Amino acid sequence: MDQNELKRLVGKAALNYVKDGDVLGVVTGSTVDCFIDALAQSDIRPSACVSSSILYYGKLSERN
Repeated sequence: MDQNELKRLVGKAALNYVKDGDVLGVVTGSTVDCFIDALAQSDIRPSACVSSSILYYGKLSERN
């Protein structure tokens, strides 16, 4: 298993700590990118998302 696959698994595992209606705050990085991808594929819908990065805020807004 390579490092990117591990990051995808960590991103998916982080969904266990998020539920519908939560307010999410994210920073930046490749693992956060994997989390956002996993969140977009899940049925979880946060009520709001904030990010320290305009790029990640945009990605969160597009996908949720």
